[in-house]
Amino acid sequence: MFRSRWVQAGLLMMAMFLISACATPVEAPATVETGPSPTANVVVVTATPEATATEKPKNPVQATMDALTARITLVPPTRGPEPDDYVGMIEQAWNLINEKYFSDEFNGVDWEAALEEYRLLAADVETQEEFWVLMDEFVGELGDDHSNFRTPAEVSARYGGATTGGRPWTGIDMWPPPGHLEGDLTVWCASGPAESAGIGKGDHILAVNGEPVDVDDETDLDDVILTVMFGEEGMDHVDLTVQQGPDEDPREVRIPLGGAPGCDGWSAEILSNSPRIGYVRVADFDSGSDTFLLDTIESLEEDQPLDGLILDIRHNPGGNSDADIALFTEGTFGTVGPKREGKMRTLFKIRGPVKWNDTTPIVLLTDESSHSAADYFAVAMKLSGRATLVGAATAGNTDGWTSFSLPDGSLIGIAVMILELPDGTSIEGLGIQPDVIVPSDDWGMKDVPDIQLQTGIEVLLDQIQ
Repeated sequence: MFRSRWVQAGLLMMAMFLISACATPVEAPATVETGPSPTANVVVVTATPEATATEKPKNPVQATMDALTARITLVPPTRGPEPDDYVGMIEQAWNLINEKYFSDEFNGVDWEAALEEYRLLAADVETQEEFWVLMDEFVGELGDDHSNFRTPAEVSARYGGATTGGRPWTGIDMWPPPGHLEGDLTVWCASGPAESAGIGKGDHILAVNGEPVDVDDETDLDDVILTVMFGEEGMDHVDLTVQQGPDEDPREVRIPLGGAPGCDGWSAEILSNSPRIGYVRVADFDSGSDTFLLDTIESLEEDQPLDGLILDIRHNPGGNSDADIALFTEGTFGTVGPKREGKMRTLFKIRGPVKWNDTTPIVLLTDESSHSAADYFAVAMKLSGRATLVGAATAGNTDGWTSFSLPDGSLIGIAVMILELPDGTSIEGLGIQPDVIVPSDDWGMKDVPDIQLQTGIEVLLDQIQ
């Protein structure tokens, strides 16, 4: 059965559209050796208020949607089987995957045998609902996190708007990775209706609309997270069971859908004046992020140059980080394209000149939700030696995929290219291992210290001295 990441569930999908993935074919991840895990006893440098840059307004849900829908190509519909020709639609989906999938080995699946098996199963299907279940299983035979199937209802209800700007939501942004906090789904940040209802960062969500959360069921987890954020069709609220402290009983909370400004945008500050250490929270790699990032760094250097810089790309959903990378480094960091006989691959190359500088020590904070272009940003900074990576492995969300419409209005997403390192390896689904591993755990949740940031400061101080 196929598995889908929640961040992909935020992708705009529209019937008759061909949608390109957020991963652009110019970036690749890295396989690196990891350093020893530091202890929690690290130096804490008190932040100072001066030289704090103006925050870039960005709703975290909007940032995710924008990053995932940055490249949309409209294509005319193609003729195919009738919507009730279930065998014909299985054959159409098989042909698309057979032609477009990034690997002609199909992840070890006997693709010819799969066609014969699902033809027979489709011949016995009597309703569209049964067919959609079958199609979900069929695409899931590929066993990757990107190839997926969406029903017409999912296409319409979830991805029918071009942006989330005017879409009512609870104001909750979630901590993804599945199973990360021992069976609990955790609130990353809360604003608007959720904040007014008393929800806060670090709250653990135990049930949604009366249904217990099972983070081990990765197939349904994206559906649960979308329900927490946007509710269910026909409802104007979401009912949550939350645990707000280790010694507190679970609490029932009803959150109305409404407007929320977002709570995890860009920010910057000076962490230390001597040595002068700057910090920039890079919330996304949307268009223009490189200009904003450079302006932010220059504002931190208004009084004097920085001795060191911490860039925080944790929970960054991606976009296109090519120009951002060029602020700090240049070089060739791998190739991108299909792994099929006779198919060409292109270089992932960042051209100079470097726009800021290539000497000031940098620490890059990463976590399991540093997706797509954030993966690639980390790769370039790692392989070039421009930054020391501190934190947890990135998402490993690095292959490119497109979506194709079927006659009944459903969509299948197909992984069409894969990013490889210079040595030919890939970290798709694995992530980029940092130089200094600091597990995310409950960092920043409630009153828990941000151990990753503290460790990053310690690493930077050692480099400066």
